[in-house]
Amino acid sequence: MLKFGLLPSPEMKPLIDALLEQDVDVYLHGYLKDKSMPFVDIGWNTSARLNEVGLPSGWTLIYAFFISSEAVAQNQSDPLMGNVSIHEILQNYQPKHLSEAQFKENMQGLIDQAEYLMGFPPSRLVWLQHDMPGSEDIRKLIDQIVN
Repeated sequence: MLKFGLLPSPEMKPLIDALLEQDVDVYLHGYLKDKSMPFVDIGWNTSARLNEVGLPSGWTLIYAFFISSEAVAQNQSDPLMGNVSIHEILQNYQPKHLSEAQFKENMQGLIDQAEYLMGFPPSRLVWLQHDMPGSEDIRKLIDQIVN
């Protein structure tokens, strides 16, 4: 299920469709490093399964919460370690790639993502190779999920 209703780009559609066919919850999706590393945020249960059985070559799972990552990159403590307001945290750690208007427009989605990620284990599935994963790479990933 597409949890945030964000439709995939044509390049990411085969991967996301394959995950959705297996009833994998898909949250956010996009690219790290200027479209060179596509990622999909998947449900915690699938993430836990992949951690258990292992990932096929070319894939990794990382911590997806950008606020914590941004804080660590700035040599600050993780702002999620205490009982804090997500809205206040987002005011201090606005994602660099969003304009002010985009930030305000997507605030609730960012809050939803933060609340989800605070409650569940890491879930960002990242393709580490150049370009998009091919059909064989997607098949191997799906095989690991269902076996």
